Amino acid sequence: MNKGTTYTVSIGEDKAGKRLDWVLADALPELSRSRIKALMEDGCIFAADGRPATNPAQKARAGDVMAITAPPPQPATPVAQNIPLDLHHCRGELSGIGGVSRPGIVHRLDKDTSGLLVAAKDDITHRGLAEQFARHDIERAYKALVWGVPAKNSGTISDNIGRSPRNRKKMAVVRRGGKTAMTHFQVLRRFANLAALVECRLETGRTHQIRVHMSSIGHPIVGDQVYGGGIRRCPASVNTSLHQSLQILEGQLLHAFLLGLTHPIMHKKMRFISKKRLEMNKLTDILECE
Repeated sequence: MNKGTTYTVSIGEDKAGKRLDWVLADALPELSRSRIKALMEDGCIFAADGRPATNPAQKARAGDVMAITAPPPQPATPVAQNIPLDLHHCRGELSGIGGVSRPGIVHRLDKDTSGLLVAAKDDITHRGLAEQFARHDIERAYKALVWGVPAKNSGTISDNIGRSPRNRKKMAVVRRGGKTAMTHFQVLRRFANLAALVECRLETGRTHQIRVHMSSIGHPIVGDQVYGGGIRRCPASVNTSLHQSLQILEGQLLHAFLLGLTHPIMHKKMRFISKKRLEMNKLTDILECE
């Protein structure tokens, strides 16, 4: 039976006074900082004299020798979904960040947002990618079909985003508090005054960021029922084909089409582009005829 892996870390003078979780994660590239925090919470990290280390923010002490026991990852039990993935491989090889054998997901897309995701095959790669996301070194670009046409061809929205004071299940632009958020947008195509195809690039990755920011300037994403982009925005005068397509549309027309990163192991810059979003392509074709 696999009882896990035990590590020993000696803390030098140069690490004294720094956060203990950061010091341990820096010394153990195979364990992410979030994994270290989870191990602390589970009582798996001790000093040599038997003192438990349960606070990730506690200061490291020079001369301390820390013992870390990392249990083997536990298998997750995800619910199967019929998703039309282009490729499936690496079963059983993906990273187990957080102590659970989950499919190495480094970041997320909103529900019903299509496009590119990056998955890590091992913990070292996962950690390297996560650090790039934390530093905002990842190049990310989205295409969105929005209601109306922005007054400017391009612009930047830099309003803070936080929980909506009116509906805690939603995010909103907030005047006080919240987190810094920055979205750059550029109009790619106009469909009369009815809609526009917009490219959005992120400098931050807040929950629902593009959806909230575009809605805040009066141009919610088509199909976004949460942030004002539902079929009610569609004028009654448009053709039947557009109305029919909107009625069967599932989710917002937001597509993560570009992802650029540096490979954590090979240190090679990589860029991926996805042109697929059938619903968006279909609606833009219909809008061209309006």
